Amino acid sequence: MNLGALRSHLVNFFFIGTDGYSSKIGFTNKDQMRAQAVRDMALQAEQVIVLTESEKFSKHSVVPLNLKDSVKMVITDNHIIDIIKAELESKHIQVIIS
Repeated sequence: MNLGALRSHLVNFFFIGTDGYSSKIGFTNKDQMRAQAVRDMALQAEQVIVLTESEKFSKHSVVPLNLKDSVKMVITDNHIIDIIKAELESKHIQVIIS
């Protein structure tokens, strides 16, 4: 799907996965093409929601997703490190433990 086609779609929620996280650059991915697709689609969403295992917060990949303030919520398991949870919440990202 090209960017022009994406602009004709608006969504309230866009759920994504991630391959890692860095305090400096945010959520990361292993694949450049997939990362670009996420960036393009996130532009058409009111809220980006990250669904990921807590273990992803202890590593990062090479491609930043560059989602800036788009991420509004993270849904993860109860093994997320308190420091990371607090960091996300300080960025106004709601953390849901599931």
